[in-house]
Amino acid sequence: MMQEDVADPACVGFGWKDYHNAFGMGKAAMTLAYSVYAVKFDQEYPEIKGDWVAKAPPKWDPSQPESNRIGYINYDAYVINNAAKDNYKAAAMLFFDFYRSKEACLYELLVEGNDSMLPHVYEDPNIKDKVDWDFAAEVAKKIGAKPPIVGGTSIPEARAASSKTAALEALPPGGVQISNILAEYLGVAVQKNMDPDKAFDEAMDKIKKYTTY
Repeated sequence: MMQEDVADPACVGFGWKDYHNAFGMGKAAMTLAYSVYAVKFDQEYPEIKGDWVAKAPPKWDPSQPESNRIGYINYDAYVINNAAKDNYKAAAMLFFDFYRSKEACLYELLVEGNDSMLPHVYEDPNIKDKVDWDFAAEVAKKIGAKPPIVGGTSIPEARAASSKTAALEALPPGGVQISNILAEYLGVAVQKNMDPDKAFDEAMDKIKKYTTY
């Protein structure tokens, strides 16, 4: 799209917040946005307030089933050290079991402002009433965080659809370096300073230094 002047080549330098800001300021017609950031468009960007809409991840064809939507969730991975003592492992597993519960997920969604991997959280019309907002405000004050904004789920339909079919994105060892290399050579190719195939080959040569797979 950038080589055909559909998108500005400057986009290759955007971090994950930059392209949200560009859309929020009315400088872009569309964005593949993180839903945790999209909820801010009506709160912090007066240029587009009330003039945007979030859609569920696309399907290749409208006739395909809902399960063919292609959402993904970028989430931290929780792991247990195999060398830890058994009682420590048990405690960690109990915490992880709670962390994936509806109670934990609704706080993650409404208080933390993150996404939930549990679709039922988005589909609960009474979710706002299940949060202890006074307690959440006390904790925020204690740790020096911004007080939570009392409210329900934003763009629930799109987020529920994404959550139901999302695949967990887990980067392998060296993933950050690999992503940086790919971004670097994508920029070189987009700016037409190198043939795309050559850029890919050079990127792969560098990537192999970080991987054994």
